[in-house]
Amino acid sequence: MGRRTWQQSTLAGIHDTLRGQVDYGYDAEGRLLKHYEARQGHASRGFRYDAADNLVDEEQGSVAVRDNRLRQWQQLFMKYDAWGNLIRRRSGQYEQHFTWDAENRLITASGSGPQGRFTAHYHYDVLGRRTRKVVNSGQGEQETRFLWQGYRLLQEQQANGSRQTYVYDPAETWTPLARIDHQQDAAQGEIFWFSTDLNGAPLEVTDAEGAVRWSGQYGSFGEVSRQTEGFYRLSGLTSLHHQPLRYAGQYADRETGLHYNLFRYYDPQVGWFTVQDPAGLAGGWNLYQYAPNPLGWIDPFGLSFIDIIGDAAQKTGRKYQGAEIYKVSSKVKVGDVTFKNGDYFYIDNLHKDHYETFSSLDKSKGVFNLDGSYNERKSAKATKRKGPGC
Repeated sequence: MGRRTWQQSTLAGIHDTLRGQVDYGYDAEGRLLKHYEARQGHASRGFRYDAADNLVDEEQGSVAVRDNRLRQWQQLFMKYDAWGNLIRRRSGQYEQHFTWDAENRLITASGSGPQGRFTAHYHYDVLGRRTRKVVNSGQGEQETRFLWQGYRLLQEQQANGSRQTYVYDPAETWTPLARIDHQQDAAQGEIFWFSTDLNGAPLEVTDAEGAVRWSGQYGSFGEVSRQTEGFYRLSGLTSLHHQPLRYAGQYADRETGLHYNLFRYYDPQVGWFTVQDPAGLAGGWNLYQYAPNPLGWIDPFGLSFIDIIGDAAQKTGRKYQGAEIYKVSSKVKVGDVTFKNGDYFYIDNLHKDHYETFSSLDKSKGVFNLDGSYNERKSAKATKRKGPGC
């Protein structure tokens, strides 16, 4: 996993044998400003943002990002429909077109991408989970079906009978622990183990003997720019040729380069969602933003606990351990827990994967995952915890 350095609870640097030295810099709001890799051929990347947290292209200067719809950043150009859904995306030699249904779910994508020219169709169940995708390209038609365990991906199934089953860390809801591969009708599966980063992104995958079968070099916002699979193909060794998991809850689509993020699709080139937050204005002032800092924050649903709370809570202007404290102003229910006027909550600023909630008397009301689900294990530990007050 390598060695990590920290500065005020944010990741400042990583050093490991596979990726070398990588350094990060942030502004006062915790937004990523710098990404530097010491390896030869890797230039330092710097970022600027406007007041609404939109990425600002240095060459464009101070051009306003209308409606927070990012239309250009470096060599990436984007176009949206009247509802704010991405309908065209051009990056270098790739150009893609997208069609969305009445619920703002991606149903078709076509054009050229990392795997060449393609047409893809996507299907969902009544809960909004993607259950099937069919991709037609120069390699023919490829169909993949998806099975779910609640809102976590449980299994992929290919038309030839192959399937991949995912197992998650019981202590970290969205962190993959292992994958079991079955080839067609084989009775015995092959097991692979994940080593992940703080945000749940797989760094390496090893087999039962401990050999590295996949490793990824991540860009600033989650795009995997390097994978070991190319090396293994050239050398004649066996690699894990298909490893689509990225940030927590994300599945990388090879055909488009986008990441399926359950209720939305994520663009890892710019760290931005391709459609607005389904929660509307409750999702914050920028409905396309993924997170202030994707290296430490996660958004496995494309939604959040705050989305569920909605306008029943407001910022207090106070912080605890660097995290903003929100106060509940009207009665609201999240799962089986009812919050009343005077209750409050804040995000855990170390792991950034759950919310601590308290009553107006500073007694714990439980711990919630970022998606709004109740975390029984962490809630049990927090039973006697006293809140900081608001």
